[in-house]
Amino acid sequence: MRFHLKSPRNHQRKCRPRICRQRKHKKEKFDLIKHRNNFYYRCFSTLYRNLQLTNQTRQFLHSHKNSVIQCLNRAYSRERHAKRNCITIGSLKRDTAINSNCDVDIIYILPKYFEEKFSILSASEIVANVAQTICSAGLARHERIIIDTQAIQIYFQDGLVVEVVPAIQCKDGSYNYPNPRGSEKQRWLPVSPLNDCDVFNECVRNHGCIVKNTARMLRAWRVIKRLPVKGVLIDSLIADFFSKNEEFSHADFERYGDFFYSFFNYWITNQNKKHYIMKSTSYLTLDDDKVNRCVKEAQAVIADSFNINEEKYVNNWKQIFGCFFPAYEKVKTE
Repeated sequence: MRFHLKSPRNHQRKCRPRICRQRKHKKEKFDLIKHRNNFYYRCFSTLYRNLQLTNQTRQFLHSHKNSVIQCLNRAYSRERHAKRNCITIGSLKRDTAINSNCDVDIIYILPKYFEEKFSILSASEIVANVAQTICSAGLARHERIIIDTQAIQIYFQDGLVVEVVPAIQCKDGSYNYPNPRGSEKQRWLPVSPLNDCDVFNECVRNHGCIVKNTARMLRAWRVIKRLPVKGVLIDSLIADFFSKNEEFSHADFERYGDFFYSFFNYWITNQNKKHYIMKSTSYLTLDDDKVNRCVKEAQAVIADSFNINEEKYVNNWKQIFGCFFPAYEKVKTE
């Protein structure tokens, strides 16, 4: 019986790829450590951590949402299940909510017979009917309820908000919600509650975590400046920006400063124009004077942040993100 031994030359040749992979792994690890030691990387990575939604806040939001859904289900469907007849939408669904002024947006699906019952009511009367149901149910721990033309905003004692939009499910699986500007023939409008989430998540898959991270950071800027900008508009603008500009795809934290300069420039270029939300037929116009003024101020501050010392760099960014941006001493000691 003969055994064929592999020649040392062939064996050595076979092992070479493993050595290359080990060297590549060591190089990637070295590059990662080098990035994390970068001052700009530490600035924006700390800002990212400061905005993270805590597990406790998530639990409170889900608890408040479930209590609202249970009240509505008992009144309309005679059941106590907290997950039926409800669709979570908004920043919580897109995972762009931050740990400040956080709320949860939901669509509550009314029973089919309500379409006939509400056929003689206006949109505001439909919303008021649902709000009255919530009030009469004796919802615990809520502070006040505000009725809008399309939604009911429920403020809780811990500062969190649940916003409810009543809707009716159609035979094809789509949904209709009350039309605040509708005539007698068009009291309901079609809505695709998960379309914006699908578009945004596709952008995240194509361009990386920078999409969600910068969306959260722009929410912090909105809070600090007290701007009347909807979260869906922020997310949609970022998705639209990345669809036209791939320069910052999968960019690391140290490039976030360059990104915000380019993004605010994109915002200024498109101000006073119609912006269609997540490739849908719904649009918002970037025509708010206060918002546009703050955008130009932010871009000017960022332009002044290039080629300056580290302490002034931090002070400039704190003008945009306020208390959310880390202090100079904290970044230096990390």
